[in-house]
Amino acid sequence: MPDNLVWTRPWLLLSYAWALYSTAQFPAAVRAVRSLESLLQQQKPSANTEKLWGLVTAIKGIQARQQGATAESVKLMERALQQLPQDDSWLRAVILLNLGVTYFVADNYAAAKSLLSEVTQIGKNKGIADPAIAGLYLQAQFLALRGRLDEATTLCQQGVELARERGWLSTYAGVLVKVAMGELLREQNRLEAAAQHLTESIERGIQTRQPGLMMGYITLARVRQAQGDTQAARNAIKAAQKCQVWLWSTILSVPACQARLDLAQGNLDAAIAWTEDSGLSVDGELRYSFTDKSPVGSELDYLTLARVLIARGRLADVTKPYLDDALRLLERLHDFTAAGGRTARVMEVLMLQALAWQAQGKSERSLHLLQRSLALSHAGDYIRLFVDEGQPMAELLRDAAADGMHLRSVNRLLAAFGQVEKAAAKVQPLIEPLSDRELEVLQHLAQGLSNRAIADQLFVTLAAIKWHARNIYGKLDVSNRTQAVAKARELGILV
Repeated sequence: MPDNLVWTRPWLLLSYAWALYSTAQFPAAVRAVRSLESLLQQQKPSANTEKLWGLVTAIKGIQARQQGATAESVKLMERALQQLPQDDSWLRAVILLNLGVTYFVADNYAAAKSLLSEVTQIGKNKGIADPAIAGLYLQAQFLALRGRLDEATTLCQQGVELARERGWLSTYAGVLVKVAMGELLREQNRLEAAAQHLTESIERGIQTRQPGLMMGYITLARVRQAQGDTQAARNAIKAAQKCQVWLWSTILSVPACQARLDLAQGNLDAAIAWTEDSGLSVDGELRYSFTDKSPVGSELDYLTLARVLIARGRLADVTKPYLDDALRLLERLHDFTAAGGRTARVMEVLMLQALAWQAQGKSERSLHLLQRSLALSHAGDYIRLFVDEGQPMAELLRDAAADGMHLRSVNRLLAAFGQVEKAAAKVQPLIEPLSDRELEVLQHLAQGLSNRAIADQLFVTLAAIKWHARNIYGKLDVSNRTQAVAKARELGILV
C-alpha cells in the first residue's frame, strides 16, 4: 500500500501503528502514533474520532509499559476503556488483554487474576483468538512464578487445546502458548514433549513471522542442552540471535541464555565475558522485568550473574571475593523475590545460596538452604531448576539423601541426573562436521527448495550446489535430501 495513503488515513495509520507495536518495532510505532494524533486533531469530533482517540490512548499505554512506566500504562489503558464504545467487544477485549499484560510486566497478580479470566471468557464467546488464549497462558505464567507449577501446566494445556480446537495455533497467542507450554514441560523434565511443542511453535512462527519466535528458540536451546545435545543447543541460540528482539519477564534474554549454555558446556571464560559486557554489578538495581530503556538487569539476568560468580568462586583461590559477592547478591535477590511473592524465584535463590555455601565448604549451611528450597517445590515437579546445576548439585543431593532430607523429591532429582547421562550418551557427533556453506545449503534443503533455487539464493552455480549436497549426504551417511534433513534434525544440526 502506498505510504502517502497510509499516512493520511487515520484508520490505516492506526492499523500500521498497532502492527508495529505487535512486532516490537517501537521507535517506528511511536512516530506513527504521533502522526496519527496530528491527523485526529484536524478531524471534527464524532463517534468515529472518539473511537480512534481511545485506541491512540491504548497504544500510548503500550508505549508506557515498554518504557517501564507501568502505573502510567494502567492509567492510559483504563482511560482507553472509558473512551471506547461499551458494545465493541473486540476492541475492549484487546485493550483488557493489554492491561493484563501490563499487570504481568509489573507482576501484579492480585489485579490481573480476575481480569485475565474475564479476558479469556470474552475471547471465547466472541471468537477472538489472542484474548482467549493469552488470558490463559498469562494466568499460567503468574502461577508458575508462584510455585504452582501443576496448576500452571493445566491452564496452559487448556490454552493449547483451545487454540487447536478453534484453529488458532498460528495466531500470535497460539504461537506463544506453545512456547509457554514448552517451558513448563522443560522444567518438569518432559523434554521430548517440550521439544515437540517448541519446534511446532517455531515452524508456525516462521510461517507467520510472529515476534515470539525468539522465545521459542531460547527455550528450545535450553531443552537441547538438557538433553545433552550441545550442538543443537548452540544452533538454537544462534537462530534466536537472528530473530526480532522480544523481551519477556519469564524467558531469559539471548545473551543470558548463551551465558548459561556456556556454563553448562564448561566455557567459563565466555560466561565471564558476558558478565563484563553486560554492565551488571552485585549492587546494581534489581528489576523484575525488562524494559526498552533497560534491556539488561532483569531478575533473570542477576540470577545468571550469581551462577557465573559461583562458578568462578569454585576455581579461584580463597583471596578472591567471587563467592562472597554471589552470596551478597543472592541475599538481595531473596528479599526482592520474596517481597514480590515469586515463590519459584525464591526457590531458585535458596538453591543457588546452597551451592555457594557448598563451594565454601560449609556443608551444614548448604544443606539447610537446600532443604528450604526443596520445601517450596511441593506444588509441582521442579526438576530442571536443580538438575541444570550439574555435578555440584548432584553431590549436594547425595548428601541430602544420606541425611534423609525430602527423600521423595531428592530421589526423583537424583534419578533425573541419571537420565541426563543417558541422553548425553545418545548424541553422536559427526566424524567430519559440516562446513558453514554446507550448513547453509542444508537449511535450504530443509525448506524444500530445488537445487536451482538454492544456487540462485546463494549466487553460485548449480554444479556447486550439487557438489555441496553430495558432501552433505556423505557426512550424514544418507542417500537423498529427505534422509539428510531427517538425520540432521535427529542430530540437532537443524532445529
